[in-house]
Amino acid sequence: MFATSPLDARQYIVRHLPAMLAMLMASAALAFIEPSPFDILALLTFGALVLAGLRLPRQLELSILLAILFLMANLMSFVEVSDFAKAARYTAITAYMFVVWLLFTSLFYQDAESMQHMFWRGYLIAALLSALIGIAAFLQVLPNAELFLKHDRAKGLFKDPNVYGPFLVPAILWSSLRLFASTGVKQLGYILMLGILLLGLLLGFSRAAWGNLVLATLVLMVANLMVARSLQRLVSYVISSGVILGVLIISMTALLQIPMVSQMMEKRATLVQSYDVGETGRFGIQKRALLLGLEKPLGIGSGEVRDEFSRYPHNVYVLTLVENGWLGMVSFAAFLLLQLAIGFHYLRDMRQRAVSGPIDETILVVFAVLFTTILQSLFIDTLHWRHFFILLGVMTGSIYWSRNRITR
Repeated sequence: MFATSPLDARQYIVRHLPAMLAMLMASAALAFIEPSPFDILALLTFGALVLAGLRLPRQLELSILLAILFLMANLMSFVEVSDFAKAARYTAITAYMFVVWLLFTSLFYQDAESMQHMFWRGYLIAALLSALIGIAAFLQVLPNAELFLKHDRAKGLFKDPNVYGPFLVPAILWSSLRLFASTGVKQLGYILMLGILLLGLLLGFSRAAWGNLVLATLVLMVANLMVARSLQRLVSYVISSGVILGVLIISMTALLQIPMVSQMMEKRATLVQSYDVGETGRFGIQKRALLLGLEKPLGIGSGEVRDEFSRYPHNVYVLTLVENGWLGMVSFAAFLLLQLAIGFHYLRDMRQRAVSGPIDETILVVFAVLFTTILQSLFIDTLHWRHFFILLGVMTGSIYWSRNRITR
């Protein structure tokens, strides 16, 4: 009497997908253990979607082909590996990142309008939790504060400040847009959230995160200028972007009055650090890895670059070239450029449309962050950043859902 039909089960899963998404994103703050709660929930959600009938846009075929080619390049590079178990684990993590991309593409392709609210709700919870823990740890008001710091820099529940900081950027951009779309108590709430998120980002002392925020804000401003259809909306976009930069400058000026902060800022604010230069520095390793990659068409094997050079090259394109060979680098770079092309094409369509779609602001924010992160991948390793692949899926799924909705 309690049996349910497969159709009932599918309907139940689809009905609860937004709530599952919010819980999934809220768990993204806990990233210093593997597998993390997010990873477990992501795989369970992916399995539920498969049972409910995984829906992906037909236009995704080329993107999927490029992802498959990149994973094939990972496997082909196994002929050079010295530690098969480590290479297999590294490749499995890489494959999982593409599963995350497909998961979020499918979720937003189901119904991006309803998904976006729960997505941002979960994302803001994760970002605020991360920022609050990072701030409390830096100020030494948290027990065992050193667990949430790395080299005296805030990292929250992440492994590294250079991932913790960029994770906060989408939440900062989204909060700034919501600030001017809200009134009363909600507006005060977004002001408080912005302050916490910006302070948390600053105390990570990550040059990559600072640059990510500034550049993403400028990209968002330019994108909004491209698609704004009224003077009022144009002014609100410009003001919201200006608020982020203004609050960032004011917060940094205030923090510099604290001796501990000013000392760390002086150390981190220089463009080139001591570990960037020399034969064993960041740029020296990039050069050596690039030359080795050109000599090894199949690469040296997934996860091998650290053993070869003692540290990562901090350039995802050089990393994929030296580890996964020519096919690996070309297919991965083409995959990322294709996602940007999809985003650019949609921005052009937005400019020509008479009215805004319900998902447009989410696409604008995500595109700005993705554009910045793909560009910054020349200086950082983003291959295993969960939130990077999450955002790739959010943008792709949202764009194809919106196109279907407009053409109906």
